[in-house]
Amino acid sequence: MTLLALSIPCLGAPAALRSWRFDCGTESSAVAKGYRRLTAADLYSPSTGFGWEKGRPAGAEVRDLPDLKPFLLYPYMIESLDDLNRDSVVSTEDLTFRIDVPPGTYRVRLTLGDMSRALGSIDVTVNGETAAEHVAAWTPGTRGPGNHRRILMDPYGWRSEVRHTVHAKQGFIRIELKKNQSYYDRMLAGQERHEAEWNPNWRAHYARVGVTAPPYFFIGWPFVHHSVMAIEVVPHRPAPIVKRDGRLDLARTVASPALGEALAAWSGGRYEEALRRLEGATEAPARVPRAILELWLAGRLEVEDERELVEKALAVLDPHCDRHPEENGAAEIVSDARTFERALRMHRTRGELGKNHFVENAKAIGLWWLVRDDSPLFDKSQLYIARAAHMLLPYFPTRGTEREILRRVEAKYPSNRYVRYLLHHQWEPYGDGSRFDDWRMTDYGPKLEGAPAWVRALYPAWAGMLDWAEWFLGFKQAPDGSIGGGWGDDVEVIGSFGYLGFTSRGVSDLTLEGTRKLVEGVWNLSEVDPEIGYCLPLSDAEHTAEWTGNTLGMMVQIDYGNPKWIERSMKTAKLMRDLWTDYDRHGRRRFRANYFGGAQVGGGGQQNDSWINYRAIRPAAAVLRYNGNPTIARLYVELADAWLASALLTDRGKPRGVIPAEVSFPDGTPGGAGSPSWYSASHAVDTGNEDWAGASAAYKGYLYELFFNAYAVTGDAKYFEPLRLEYELAARHGRAPAASGARMEQIPGGRGDGSELVVSSWPELASPAAGGARRDSSVEPGSEPWVADHLVGTQAWLLARQLLEGRRGPLAEDITRSDVLRYSEFIYRMLRLRWPLMTTEASATDRVDFVGSCNAFFIYTGGRWGGAYMEAPVTYENTTRDFAAAVLASDSQGFRLLYHSLAPDRRRIGVIPWNLEPGGRYLLRYGPDADENQVMDAVAEERELEIARPGVSLPVTVEPRKTYVIEVEQRARGRKPEPAPDPALSSDDIRYDPQHSLILARIHNVGAAAVRRVRVAAYDGDPRSGGTLIGESVIPNIEAPNDLEPRTVTIGFPWKAAKPELDVTIVVDPRGEIPGEITTRNNVVRVRLKIDMKYKKKFLGEA
Repeated sequence: MTLLALSIPCLGAPAALRSWRFDCGTESSAVAKGYRRLTAADLYSPSTGFGWEKGRPAGAEVRDLPDLKPFLLYPYMIESLDDLNRDSVVSTEDLTFRIDVPPGTYRVRLTLGDMSRALGSIDVTVNGETAAEHVAAWTPGTRGPGNHRRILMDPYGWRSEVRHTVHAKQGFIRIELKKNQSYYDRMLAGQERHEAEWNPNWRAHYARVGVTAPPYFFIGWPFVHHSVMAIEVVPHRPAPIVKRDGRLDLARTVASPALGEALAAWSGGRYEEALRRLEGATEAPARVPRAILELWLAGRLEVEDERELVEKALAVLDPHCDRHPEENGAAEIVSDARTFERALRMHRTRGELGKNHFVENAKAIGLWWLVRDDSPLFDKSQLYIARAAHMLLPYFPTRGTEREILRRVEAKYPSNRYVRYLLHHQWEPYGDGSRFDDWRMTDYGPKLEGAPAWVRALYPAWAGMLDWAEWFLGFKQAPDGSIGGGWGDDVEVIGSFGYLGFTSRGVSDLTLEGTRKLVEGVWNLSEVDPEIGYCLPLSDAEHTAEWTGNTLGMMVQIDYGNPKWIERSMKTAKLMRDLWTDYDRHGRRRFRANYFGGAQVGGGGQQNDSWINYRAIRPAAAVLRYNGNPTIARLYVELADAWLASALLTDRGKPRGVIPAEVSFPDGTPGGAGSPSWYSASHAVDTGNEDWAGASAAYKGYLYELFFNAYAVTGDAKYFEPLRLEYELAARHGRAPAASGARMEQIPGGRGDGSELVVSSWPELASPAAGGARRDSSVEPGSEPWVADHLVGTQAWLLARQLLEGRRGPLAEDITRSDVLRYSEFIYRMLRLRWPLMTTEASATDRVDFVGSCNAFFIYTGGRWGGAYMEAPVTYENTTRDFAAAVLASDSQGFRLLYHSLAPDRRRIGVIPWNLEPGGRYLLRYGPDADENQVMDAVAEERELEIARPGVSLPVTVEPRKTYVIEVEQRARGRKPEPAPDPALSSDDIRYDPQHSLILARIHNVGAAAVRRVRVAAYDGDPRSGGTLIGESVIPNIEAPNDLEPRTVTIGFPWKAAKPELDVTIVVDPRGEIPGEITTRNNVVRVRLKIDMKYKKKFLGEA
């Protein structure tokens, strides 16, 4: 809706009053429709009756924004240019405009701004009355990586409106623009004092988000120049409803009792009543006032139906203002509502495919900033600015501009839930949990009455995390699978969801299906090239590896046996073999660079084999672990040989055995290409090199996985030599850990996720300090004591030693029951603190959970970070959702866990081991533990069994509301499994061909040995519940995919479809004739196929 008329009569006003609308610019710039050109040459004269009186006006026009072309917001900024804002009249000196008008009351509206740069420190007066102070015209921008998350870092040019009502008694209106930077300078000088009053540790809070210099919060901008885009002077006609002294009144009489009652309720602070009363205002004259009141209600923070109310109001007001251009008061309200609605739409759809949620929030903030303080929607706009800005930097405590806005909002709305949460970290349940904007956590207290302490602590932590995963997937997952943060960030959190669902089969179909859906979206719709199998653009390994490295290996693990994930993961191995790695000058296979994509490998200072590179190959490791693929095994051994050699080198003063963070390619220099020392990397532009000291322990863990995989393939102890030497070096200086129980994520402090708030309220929650005393800053870099100070991950040797020697004696506890209580309490308290931030207030999905959040899964399963993504030595089945489990100890030779059923009935559950030595003999024993001392009171059942492969379920009978100790202990060592066949199919492999009336099933071999003479059966329905056999057929041979190429055979079953949907079950090896399959979980698939009953067959010879 645009104000069009140049000169219109004003209803109810003297006929002589006119309207003027000037589009300021140059002689040649375009003029907006409905406006008159005003240039710098239009100086005031009595004959024209308008023009510039003072200043040095000059015309300006923005045709492009070349400085912004490299940055994310450039397309939006170009799209935002229009005939009204791309040109202006500018002046570095104070500027005055005069227009002669008949005496009367007028509304003056100025559009100030420069689309090429942010402006500020402008005061505006109209006939000597202050119209606005410290005007700033800007929108959040970005000119560097991540700066779009800090809204003041790179302000872009934008526009700003000044509106003022003036009584022109002397026959003219004089508009003066004055430079006034004193306010900005004063506020800037006082910001550090202001921040120190807020928080003694304020510098650290800002440094965490990359802000090290003022302005720390918005105070406007320095003066650059005046820039006037448009001037409008129109006879003032107030909106049908006006605000006076905190009350709403009718500007003109409207015969509607319900409308009057609604206005009275609004003015009395009874907003829900106002909404109800307003429903009765159905009279035709009340339609427009009613819509205006709906906007006033939408702007109140007590009312949370703004989206519906604004949409409803605009449906009435837009056509009304188009029909009545004299209604400029209503038109201003409509203009603000349109801006608000557009910003809200950007904000709420920020996670859609093809959008960047950071950018969309920044754009929305710039629009909400346009909503003036006289608008019905001002307060709500301010709240949304604060919420969106906090989503850009979702940390505690709330700081900067968003904090200052929330403080101002708090003065008016002290009980608003967003204000209380973002400022004071306090929240109460809101709603019943059925709507997106509700805040509600499940209260598990009643279910846990009478349960032991460890169950009362652990179960709400695990179930609460599962509830959160289901909230996210239920409310935020789009049809394409994305969850709102962009694929590159979504893959950083999806593991939490998938593994929680993996804890026990059937506890949450939503999390497993949502995980599959997202991984499918990443594969088909993201930067991943499905044919190549990896992120296509060239970039640092840390980020390109996430797309598939965080997803495919996990899916191999949690959707065990599905050929889709195994064959996709084989593409990673092909890239390892054919593109990413090569033999260096010493004949050792290495990564060629730590920058690579699906079709490119970096050069120059990027040519380093780095720890982080091995994140990318986790899918290949998952296949290796699944079937022992010999090609992948050979690749892992060759890469491990190279790193073993680098670790044992003493070049450049590196201690023998210490694993460098970077090794250059092709010369094999420890420290990397162009590095000054073995422990200091080169940090040239566009390199991702890491110094050895302070490098990520998680990244080093990828190297440990390489060594462990090489040992698993070869049985050669040499691959653990670096681990032993690092451990011994650390031990010589008192830095070695005493036990390998560091599988839990340690509880941190001061990370901005709120953990410091939780730990400060209960210091016992903090993890004990590991590795002895603090580092000595006086120790010479590179010396052995300095190396010992900075070694990370040395507990890996303890696990390696156990693999070499076998366990001697009973299982050592990984965690104690007190650890279970401490970690669980931390998780639950963090969930309680962060629930809004992890749900409705979440935007950056890579920052939505918290360090330590995975510990509930680790406790239930004995898991840790590693392997495909996370390890899970034990999972479960047939438990229902109502159970607690704590794996106190586990290794490759056994495990011990506590199990407590909260289900109401006796159950035959399944305990599924994944990490035991295959082919070993084991003793399973379990029994109740009534006194909760972690010792069986009596053995309920004991049996010896051989576990041939991972993933075999061990049945255990449990009574409700009892704690059991379940133990599995090795009786005879296992053996390396022989290559095995594995015929498989998935739901994607079954289709119906109407042309030939065939059910087609594609059968894969995802093992490491050929499948010979496998029988395949097709059923109409489920054979376990009365389904009838359609047919059987035998496939003579499916070779193993040992060359990394999928091996499949498609087989057909004649079947004439008699209905539009077929219920088909395909069973591979229905009689169990294939010996030694890796798993039979991938042998049966049931699908429902839609059939086109109108399909017309084509015959041979037909086109």
